[in-house]
Formats: sequence, structure tokens, C-alpha cells
Amino acid sequence: TEGVFSMLVPAGDYVINFSDNMGIHVDGCYSGTGYTTDDSACAAVAVTTSDVGGIDVEMPVGVRITGIVTGPDGTPLVHILAVARDGNVGTGCFTSNDGSYSLTVLPGGSETITFSDPNSTYLGGGYASNSPGHFATNPSDYNPVEVGSADVAGINVDRKSVV
Repeated sequence: TEGVFSMLVPAGDYVINFSDNMGIHVDGCYSGTGYTTDDSACAAVAVTTSDVGGIDVEMPVGVRITGIVTGPDGTPLVHILAVARDGNVGTGCFTSNDGSYSLTVLPGGSETITFSDPNSTYLGGGYASNSPGHFATNPSDYNPVEVGSADVAGINVDRKSVV
């Protein structure tokens, strides 16, 4: 399908990010020559008094990492930020009312999944398959999730309360 976009902005320099709210394509940005998922390669587009064209990109189809985040009592946690990062490439989302999250990533990666609470009720940390609740607060204990060509489900964590 073809997607067309335009924005009315004042003169200035802008980094243009692209996000697929349906979770089919991998989020990214304009690199100056096209699309990239590498956060460090995003390029600013200079806007003066004229329209700027040619900002054309092709977003790659991704695979999903999904799971559920629960609290110490097993209750699903809402509005916890889940982030998948593979080097300079990262994407995030907030958990839904049922504690579920879905992160769309590039196939063939090794993603470190971290969780944080904007309300600071629960400790921040990451997915650790060998830790109680599959959750650890020490980054050296995190286990990357290996992603192939298919979705990865069941990356669930039980969070601990801040003491």
C-alpha cells in the first residue's frame, strides 16, 4: 500500500520519525537518503520557506515480541513502558489494560527487553529468563531475546514493588 504524508511546520530542522500503529512495520526515521531503524543515523531535514519533497521511505515488515507484565500479586500492570533494543535500534510501547505488550522488531536480531514504570511504583529492570519472575534489576542479569523470522510470544515478567 502507498502512504503519503505532509506536515505544515515553521522553518527549522526536523528529524522525521515513522511509526506503524498497527505493529506490522518496524518504527524508524529518515536518514537523509531513506529509511533507517538505527537511532544514531537519523538525519535532520532543513525546512526553510519552501516545501521539502523527496522524503520517501520504505518501512520493513517486522516480527513481534509479546508478553504480559504482572505485579507481585499477579495483577496485570497497566502503562508500564516495554522497550526492545538491539544496539542502536530500539522501539517501545506501553502495556495495555490486561498488562500485555507487543514490540515490532527487525527479524534476525538479539533484543534486550527492559521495563520501566513512569509512576515509579515498580522497579525498572529487564527480561531475565533465569531470574524469579523472569525479571532482574541488574543489567548484567538480562537475557536477550533471540528473534528469527517468526513472532516470539510469552516474554512475560513479574515486577517487584519499589521498597
